[in-house]
Amino acid sequence: QGCDPATTPAEQFAERVPSFQADDRISEQRAAVARAEADDFLVRDAEGRCVGLAPRHALLDPPRARLILVDHNELGQAVPGAEEAEILEVLDHHKLGNPFTEVPIRFVVEPIGCCCTLVAERCRFENLAPPPEIAGMLLTGILSDTLVFRSPTTTKRDRDAAAWLGHTLLDLDVERYGRELLDHEPGLSGSVDEIVDGDRKAFRIGNRPMSVAQVEVPSLRDLPERKPAIMEALQDRRRREGLALIALMVTDVVESRSRLLVAGDERLVKALPYPREAPDELDLGDVVSRKKQLVPALYAVMDNL
Repeated sequence: QGCDPATTPAEQFAERVPSFQADDRISEQRAAVARAEADDFLVRDAEGRCVGLAPRHALLDPPRARLILVDHNELGQAVPGAEEAEILEVLDHHKLGNPFTEVPIRFVVEPIGCCCTLVAERCRFENLAPPPEIAGMLLTGILSDTLVFRSPTTTKRDRDAAAWLGHTLLDLDVERYGRELLDHEPGLSGSVDEIVDGDRKAFRIGNRPMSVAQVEVPSLRDLPERKPAIMEALQDRRRREGLALIALMVTDVVESRSRLLVAGDERLVKALPYPREAPDELDLGDVVSRKKQLVPALYAVMDNL
C-alpha cells in the first residue's frame, strides 16, 4: 500500500524495509533495530545500492570479531571496533596499556627491538619456515625498527632472528641489505599525511591525550622546506583529536640523530628537556628510539607538571 504502481516489486519491498549503511556500527544501531517492527533490514553501500539483507537476530546478537593484537596492546591503537571484539592473544614489545579480557589469553610482551623478531621466533619454535616474501618482510621490519641494529632497543634476539631470516632462509648479506634499505628511505619526500600519520602512536599521560609520530630519513637537509606544511598538519590533528601535545620525531638514520617538531600546550612544550632550534622544533641529539628514549622522557616531564 502507498507504493507507486510504476515501481518494481523489489523497489516496493525496499521502500517498506528499514535499511542501514554497510559501514554503520552494529552497536550504534542496536536500539533502532530493537524498536523496529521489521524482521529483516536492508544493508546499503555509500551509493544507496542494496548489498545484503540482515535478519533481526543477527543484528541484536552478532558474532564477535576475533583479534590478535600484534605490535600493540592498547585498544586506542587498534583497528576501529576492536573494543567490541574478542581478543585472543597479544604479541608485542611496547609498554603495557592492555585491554580488559573476559577470559585468560596468551599475552607476550618482550623488551626487544622489533615485534617481527617475536614472529620469527614463534616460527622457529613451531619448526615453520616462512616463504621468502614473508621472511623478507620480517627481516625488513627488524632492520627498519632497529635502524640496522643501531637503535638502543636492539637485542641479541633481534640480531639472531635477522640472521636466521636473512642468512639461513634468504641467503643474503643482512648488513648489506640493511645499508641498501637505509639508502632508499623515502624520508620527507612523501605526502604530508604519509609523513605525519605513517607511524603515529597515541597514548595518554594522566588525563592528557598525546600522539607522537616518527619518520626515518637519510638526511635532515629537507626538513626546513617541509616544516611549514608538517606543522600545519600537526596543528590540524591536534585540534581535531583534542590532543594536549602532538609531535613528529624526524630521525636521520645515517647520522643517528633526531629533531622533534611539536605542537601543543605551551607549558608542556616548554617543559621538554631538549635544546630548542625554534619554539616548535627541538634538537633531540642522539635520541633515535621513540619507545625507549623519547616517550619515557615525556612521561618523566609530565609527571612533574
